[in-house]
Amino acid sequence: MRMQVIEAMCQPAGAVNEDRWGACDGAVWLLDGATGLAAQRVLPGPSDALWLIDEVDVGLRERATRNETPAELLRPIVRKAQQEFARTALRPDAPLVDRPCACLALLRLRDGVVELASLGDCRIVYRDAAGATRCFGTSGVTALDDRLVEEVIRLQAQGVAHDQIWSRVLPMVRRHRALVNLPAGYGMLDLTGRGIDRFETALIPARGGEPFLLLSDGFYRLVDVYRRYGYDTLLAAAETSGLAPLLDELRAIEAGDAACRRYPRLKPRDDATAVLVKLV
Repeated sequence: MRMQVIEAMCQPAGAVNEDRWGACDGAVWLLDGATGLAAQRVLPGPSDALWLIDEVDVGLRERATRNETPAELLRPIVRKAQQEFARTALRPDAPLVDRPCACLALLRLRDGVVELASLGDCRIVYRDAAGATRCFGTSGVTALDDRLVEEVIRLQAQGVAHDQIWSRVLPMVRRHRALVNLPAGYGMLDLTGRGIDRFETALIPARGGEPFLLLSDGFYRLVDVYRRYGYDTLLAAAETSGLAPLLDELRAIEAGDAACRRYPRLKPRDDATAVLVKLV
């Protein structure tokens, strides 16, 4: 049995795509970089978040199929990224809140079982042995994002235009970002490596023909923000009609609500990535 990528979509919201997906024999992963908050760049390249996910993506291509836990896989990848940061950073003394971090969903076929792993708010949708559709992956950042949306709604009610909201909520966003990998906060992949031990993992039997759908939070908006799909209907639509119509629907919803009034949110659009995988 092997993993086969049936289809993948990875579309940026703007000029720089801070999502990335990759695959090698027996492993598929999805990375979603957190947009930088600093006014002054920390690293070279198109964005600080992209710098980090490129480092992790390269490392996963080299190591993802090793017989190691997700934490064991990631530790040397993060160490190498730390070395590169020390060598190339534009602001090596930047505070942690300004340094890049990312979410990771990892799917691997190991010794007759499928391993699901998540750090951050990327999701994996799949069917369990009883045929029920499940969504794997939780994150403490979800509750913080809900608080942020409440603040967006409050500012909208005061008549603040959406293009002025970012500057008003940035202090709150920075406070939330400062909670990354703290006991009272939420887990992410960052250059400290402290989040690595916070991986959420599960093992399920490998069954031929079963689909898995990896989603960044930008694509998952179809479920949790726009309420167009549940887990079961989203997975069924991906299987029957493909990912392109779903992405088109996502972007049409966003284009029709550019002021974020019908669906209150901070970003009118987000990078959106989905990867449909089957066991064959």
